Amino acid sequence: MKINSEKILLLLVVAIYIIFSANLPIQLIPLAGHDDGLFLRTAISMEHGGWLGGYSHMTLIKGPIFPAFLLLSHLSGLPYQISVAVFNLVSVGFLIKVLARYGLGKSFLFAIGVGVLFHPALHPFRVLRDDIYWGEFIILISASFNLFYSSGSHRIYKSLFLGIILFIFWFTREEGFWLIPAFIFIIIISPENKVTFNKNKIFNIFIVLTTFFIFTLILSLVNYNKYGYFGANETKNSWYSKAYAKIQTIETKNDIALIPVSQEKRNILYEISPSFGKLKFFLEGDGRGWIKAGCDYYKQDVYCKDYAGGWFMWAFRDAVSVAGFYKSHKDSEIFYQKIYEEVSIACNQGKVSCSSEFINLPIIGGKLIPLKIIESVNLFFDAISFKNNNSEITNIYSSGPMPMYENYLNFLNRPLALKTKSDAIDGLTIKMDQEIVRKPILDCSNNRYIIDKRDIFIKLDYFYQNECVLNINNSNLKMNELETNLISDIDIKKVDISIAKSISNNLYIYLNNVFYKVYSIITIPVLILSLILYIRFFWHKENNLKIFLFLTVIWICFLSRSLLLIIVDATSFPAFSVNYLTSIFPMIILMTILSLAQFSSSQAVKL
Repeated sequence: MKINSEKILLLLVVAIYIIFSANLPIQLIPLAGHDDGLFLRTAISMEHGGWLGGYSHMTLIKGPIFPAFLLLSHLSGLPYQISVAVFNLVSVGFLIKVLARYGLGKSFLFAIGVGVLFHPALHPFRVLRDDIYWGEFIILISASFNLFYSSGSHRIYKSLFLGIILFIFWFTREEGFWLIPAFIFIIIISPENKVTFNKNKIFNIFIVLTTFFIFTLILSLVNYNKYGYFGANETKNSWYSKAYAKIQTIETKNDIALIPVSQEKRNILYEISPSFGKLKFFLEGDGRGWIKAGCDYYKQDVYCKDYAGGWFMWAFRDAVSVAGFYKSHKDSEIFYQKIYEEVSIACNQGKVSCSSEFINLPIIGGKLIPLKIIESVNLFFDAISFKNNNSEITNIYSSGPMPMYENYLNFLNRPLALKTKSDAIDGLTIKMDQEIVRKPILDCSNNRYIIDKRDIFIKLDYFYQNECVLNINNSNLKMNELETNLISDIDIKKVDISIAKSISNNLYIYLNNVFYKVYSIITIPVLILSLILYIRFFWHKENNLKIFLFLTVIWICFLSRSLLLIIVDATSFPAFSVNYLTSIFPMIILMTILSLAQFSSSQAVKL
């Protein structure tokens, strides 16, 4: 029997990828109410037939697609990392299948598969929707080309599939509009690199959009039936979005960039809007906890005194909830409408100076400063090349109450996860002077230990659970009194240590950190090389035209996504964490390898 070496190599790569993914731990943060905790809580609610859960100011802030993925992962019995790995394998496999139809060589297809799958930033680290967002992007672009750039039958099925994928992508995150320029290009430009429209293309577009809108309609009707809101996301197309945009229009002499609703603006709003005034006790009280996030990121005194960027959005919604106006969607909408109308009346009557409200997104923070845009561009390139990278698994741990942590861990089918601080993180480093302390004794309820090492690390939870007492030179010291009973015979220092350090010999973590270092070195050079080769292709018509068009679409996606992140970072919110960049990394790999493939093809033609 003939052995197919290609299939063996493929199976080997898949097996290594699955094993690699399964052995990279995730950080579980159940109390991250706007991210991990929200998605997991929603998925569990779905499992019990409660849809997105009881109504609150958190219920409709994000789409239901990722919680649905978590539920499917739970029902499959696969640990979370493996579920994500399987989805990503499918997405990359579909991409490779489409590119293979356009004549891309096997070696380049293999390079794309390995380069994307083993990119260190594309492995799940927390339970976030970005873990599948980049895979959805790959499927969406591939499906678009499969429909509009491939000949053959089954075009209705391809159109239906594209409509469904578009729906899934659109309601995984809220900013899917960044793909519109790429879609326009794909629809307008024909495989012959000409602007064309015909009946078949129009019919396919109709099927795609109809499918998308039917699923969107179903989602909106479900939400309306459950919560009284016809839509998918309450932060859009609602009185909330109008009110939030309106309160930012108040003009003051001391507007500060990145502070959308400053203390000075709020003081004005408290006077002109009785409804907004009901939020004062929270915004100037407990809500100021949101200021810490901006302070920690920007590290400037001005942002340690007031709400920075998009964080005020969450403080605003929290304030309305605490004030009791989120008993139902109707109640919250009535309240936001009152704020909008009261501020509008004050603006129209000239009581306050107001700018035009031209955008309903929480990204307006004072006037845009060109220097800030330039700074954000620099930060973007630093981020994609992992400069000052903090993504390596070091000195981190999961968090949250142990019952909640265990509940979510079980729902995720017990994946490898970093342990919580209370579970095995806090401890004591004890350095003993051999001349003073000789063989200290550790007395516990079940065992007695003679400690004869010069440096030891002892886990606090062990002492508490077993009622241990440390005997040093015949002096007993209860472990829970160590912080206040330091004695000269021993240097006792409380430390935070991550579970990652206890598994620092994990080969997979080591390799992933090596990959980070490799990508940090090559990312910018290969991006520059890709751009040079891409510009060169305009003068070399002998290249594979469909691959060139695919490459053009990826460049459009790269530019539109990058521009969005840069604008958000410059005006509102830190946008260059690894999870926001997940869709960028496959683009860089594709641009690099497709450019090299085109260059190799043109050189071969010359020879």
